[in-house]
Amino acid sequence: MGDIAALVIDDEKAIVGLVSNVLQKKGFQVDQAFTTAEGIKLLEGQKKYSLVLTDLNQEPTGLEVYSKAKEMGVPFAYIMTGYSNYNLLKEVEKKARDHLLQKPFSINKIEYIAQQAWVYANSHQ
Repeated sequence: MGDIAALVIDDEKAIVGLVSNVLQKKGFQVDQAFTTAEGIKLLEGQKKYSLVLTDLNQEPTGLEVYSKAKEMGVPFAYIMTGYSNYNLLKEVEKKARDHLLQKPFSINKIEYIAQQAWVYANSHQ
């Protein structure tokens, strides 16, 4: 069984570190990006990700990263935000309502998502 990869994208280093730490403890091999542009480059690379968590409020937006992740076949993709731009949030709710994590979120929520992605990835290898 190969490594199960996750990608965490956020411009807040503390968020990237915290989420990465939780995922690593769950057994994921974690890549980190501090811009969505860098995250998209990683998505387009050779590695196959089972889980992507991306910040919303960057350019390109987290919604664009989410769409790219789904296009690339990532089974679990989530958008993290503490941002409240009404129009952007409305767009996110149309396309990714069940995949939006409002900051601050609990460690338990990340652990739950990680468990779902881990079980799925292990059953589809």
